Amino acid sequence: MKVKPFDLLKVEIWNEYNTLKIFTKEMYLCISGKEKSKLESKEAYDCYRKRFACEVFYHFSKQNLFLEGFQTPDKMHFLNFLSVFFRAWWILWTARNEVTTTCAVWQQYLPENKVVKKTAEENKEEQGGEKQALSPSQFQRGLCDFFDTFDKTAFIPPKCKKGKGREKGQKLIKRMKEKVLKKEKKVEKNQKNE
Repeated sequence: MKVKPFDLLKVEIWNEYNTLKIFTKEMYLCISGKEKSKLESKEAYDCYRKRFACEVFYHFSKQNLFLEGFQTPDKMHFLNFLSVFFRAWWILWTARNEVTTTCAVWQQYLPENKVVKKTAEENKEEQGGEKQALSPSQFQRGLCDFFDTFDKTAFIPPKCKKGKGREKGQKLIKRMKEKVLKKEKKVEKNQKNE
């Protein structure tokens, strides 16, 4: 490790009054490289937060959108899969301000985290302009309720009239009876050769 020196950064997140830690455990980041001395602590933390958003993207995509399980030798199949995959993410992204999360009773948030149950816009108003985004998993839980608010007339199957049926006195031609064909028994190879 003497050959590769690094700086150790301890990250603690406190409330706005600096009286209470938001997370009980500290986070440690290693900063290494030739230009590590030029990087400020806040910059390193911000870079990690951006990287963390990418990690959440891949974690959610592998678990819910079948990213790691899809394999095909055909290039067109893979491109079609990516098209569906990114459309699913586009739906999540566009619905981010409208969706509210719904948890089962046994999955309720702790009192300090209850604010995430509201929409992102309501959070923005309450927190003085700061927007608290929902995670992709929270989006997924809330999307079903959000889709239920859409107009469903386009998806309701159309009513169709019943068929007329036979007219009174109409007679159908009787079907011809076909001869039943049975499979022949297999002849053993020894008998066949003789």
